[in-house]
Amino acid sequence: MEFLKDWLGLGVSLLAFGTAAWGVLQGPARKNEKALEDFKAGMTAALETFKTATADQIKALDDRLDSAETRITQLDTVIDNLPDKDAFHQLDKGLTEVRGKIDTISVVVDSADEALKRIEGFLINAAQSASRGH
Repeated sequence: MEFLKDWLGLGVSLLAFGTAAWGVLQGPARKNEKALEDFKAGMTAALETFKTATADQIKALDDRLDSAETRITQLDTVIDNLPDKDAFHQLDKGLTEVRGKIDTISVVVDSADEALKRIEGFLINAAQSASRGH
């Protein structure tokens, strides 16, 4: 029985030593656990802030995209209403025709101007002749 008592005393001593060692080793672990909990809370808050910021940024980018899409649609409308190559060709032909008619009118006006000058000269001569004759 003495033998069992010795082993039991040794077991109790080892258990006491193990418990003390466990307590000493758990102190830093508890501190680390607290630090990890604080870190986790900080990261969770940072992640929520990031999610909010990202959502706001996505909303801002979406608004910019909508604005750009509106401007592109307006530009498409303007471009669709601009004259094309055929319209410019028709305009050029029309202007060439107008130039030709202006040249024709210019010739007619020059002829009328010459006729008017002859009539004016004739009337001046007739008036001078009539005044000398009196």
